[in-house]
Amino acid sequence: MAGAPASIRQILAFRAGECDFALAASDVLEVARLPALAQVPHAPDGFLGLASLRGSIVPILSAAKMLTGAGGAVPRWVVVVDAGERIGLAVDAVHEIAAASDRELVDVAALAARFLKPRTRRAPARRAAAEASEGAEDRVELMSLEVAGQLFALPLAAIDTVARVPDDVAPLPHADAPVIGSIRLGDAALPLLSLAILLGLPQAAQSARSRVVIVRIGRHRVGLLVDALQTILRVDADAIDPLPQALSRGHSEARVQAICRIEGGGLVSVLAADHLLRPDITARLTDGVADLAATGSEGRADAGDLFLLFSVGDDRFALPAAAIEEVAAPPAQLTAVPGAPGFLGGLMNHRGLAVPVVVQSRRFGRAASAGAGQRLIFLGSGESRAAFLVDAISGVRRIADDRFAAAPSLGGEAAMFDRVVDLPEASGIHLVIGPRQLLDQTEAAMVRDAAKRPLA
Repeated sequence: MAGAPASIRQILAFRAGECDFALAASDVLEVARLPALAQVPHAPDGFLGLASLRGSIVPILSAAKMLTGAGGAVPRWVVVVDAGERIGLAVDAVHEIAAASDRELVDVAALAARFLKPRTRRAPARRAAAEASEGAEDRVELMSLEVAGQLFALPLAAIDTVARVPDDVAPLPHADAPVIGSIRLGDAALPLLSLAILLGLPQAAQSARSRVVIVRIGRHRVGLLVDALQTILRVDADAIDPLPQALSRGHSEARVQAICRIEGGGLVSVLAADHLLRPDITARLTDGVADLAATGSEGRADAGDLFLLFSVGDDRFALPAAAIEEVAAPPAQLTAVPGAPGFLGGLMNHRGLAVPVVVQSRRFGRAASAGAGQRLIFLGSGESRAAFLVDAISGVRRIADDRFAAAPSLGGEAAMFDRVVDLPEASGIHLVIGPRQLLDQTEAAMVRDAAKRPLA
């Protein structure tokens, strides 16, 4: 306890590198085996990453690096301490708690201060999303989908989650033709329906590209099986035309609420989520799936904002969907920029503008990837525009505000990660990227690189 004589103070002894150290036992909250870590790009040397421990996201620091200046062996244990906030010290070995009077104790608060900057006040999740979409009042946000070789779209606001098709789809006996079965999402069982059959189209065989789109129909959530996701579209309101009267006769056509004109002269049918199912089918599904999650308008308002989940190497990230202008496949070729920073892949013509393409694996110092799943995420803020090449899009998910935690305040370029969220159902910890910070940091890095080049 505070003020106790050193002769009766309890310590926890541990090894880091080639040396032994000790902590005051009163500072220790937990000792556990070192779990899998989510790394933070641009973090300072000695910051190993983030771990999910007992429902909390804890920054993990290398005790060997901090105390000896050397990396040492691969740490096996983490000692969670109270340094004003929970932090974890990765150590090589932990000894028993014992009484000691002649051993100098590690000052955990001083160690934490070397890595974690004082927290700045962060905008709440809702305000951050509003700032991200500032100036987009006249834009319409859509998610385009491939169904039976045709392109459709759903309003982004109607979508809760996009995920891979689960392995365990439970059939529903005597169900209507569009009904494939039921799936689990969290603690709820949801009906899974074929969007192709709902639209009177043939259902294609499932593939690695197949996805389940969770939408809200009335008060209920329903899973729609689609052949593939295409892109997020953010178009001007005047690019959306009402369905021609001649096509508004049958129930099948009523599922299409508008036609969207996209770049290059293409057309996309925009679906009306609330009109996808006949009322009698909705009623039977509600009876057939006892755990069907029902959420009123108030529940929806509290459900949080929509995020695009993606990966770069083994790391996972999330971006507010409201900030994304578009997601698309990369072009076959980019225009090289002589003397450009190594992370700049080149320039591409996008809607008549020359847009820089940032290879995010290089930007984050990760191994390069060239898989078929690579996608470009287009972001814009004011006059800043850039496309960020990522390894794969892993889903779209609506995340409740109370699931987020503040990211550790590391300063520098790591400040672009303003929050973190643990999504066990989506492979673990995701770093939430502040879109404006990402653009600003990228521009700053380009300026720094240009300043280093010798004058001609």
